[in-house]
Amino acid sequence: MFPTGSAGIALVVLRCVVGATIVVNARTCWPMATSLIVGGIAALVGLRLFLGFLTPYCAALTCFLELTLLIATNSSNRLQPGMSTLTAAATVG
Repeated sequence: MFPTGSAGIALVVLRCVVGATIVVNARTCWPMATSLIVGGIAALVGLRLFLGFLTPYCAALTCFLELTLLIATNSSNRLQPGMSTLTAAATVG
């Protein structure tokens, strides 16, 4: 069941933030060769999170993608993908 009141609003906001973050991170961090495939998967997962469709599974996939970004990226700023991974993990539960 979906919670009502402020807890329900907070859950919707959390899902929207995780969905938007995976799309932005996929577009900025992945190499150009695979960005179309990864970007498409990220957009699909982000849209499903935004709509609340299969939220635990989409959030788990988002957590996996963000963790992969954290490991694969050569950026000096690894805090943002790390925090996104933790946020996606919080959405799974």
